[in-house]
Amino acid sequence: MAPDRKTITFTEKKGVGKVKLKGTRDLHFYQLAQIKRVRLVKRADGYFVQFCVQVDRYEKIEVTGKAIGLDVGLKEFYTDSNGVALENPRFLRKGERSLKKAQRRVSKRVKGSQNRKKARVILGKPHLKISRQRKDFAVKLALRRHRCTRRPPKWDNTRQRSMSRRLKTSANSKSCKSKNSNQKKQASITS
Repeated sequence: MAPDRKTITFTEKKGVGKVKLKGTRDLHFYQLAQIKRVRLVKRADGYFVQFCVQVDRYEKIEVTGKAIGLDVGLKEFYTDSNGVALENPRFLRKGERSLKKAQRRVSKRVKGSQNRKKARVILGKPHLKISRQRKDFAVKLALRRHRCTRRPPKWDNTRQRSMSRRLKTSANSKSCKSKNSNQKKQASITS
């Protein structure tokens, strides 16, 4: 990183080299020893530099001792144990028109052409917008929920995948038992 912290030079052999930094974060606030990792990320709307910074942060939370349960679903985003339900914002449904138009644009272009590459870049932007909307909604909701209740988060570590496997294996074992009993009946009839 340059002393004025306006540019950063990537020395790995990826051919990136010197990159000019612009953005809202002031890097003068952090010491160089606090910056642990730097990542260059490509998104649909450009390249971004991510800094992993070591900061000691303490937040004093007054624990009320009350717990609240959240049930995350498809129709409602969540329903809590108090009966409050929050509707799912369905960002994908709202952005389907722009996605459909951009997808149609890509499919009409000849494979391997420059116009198809440009259309793919245009298609990536609505997808990125939807993913950012989802993340922004979830983060703001969690922060608002935490500020309102001042309760420490707790979660149940249910492994739904393993539960579904058990259901499948138990169904398979029942069908295997019925096949075996049918085979035994047939063997007794033939003998």
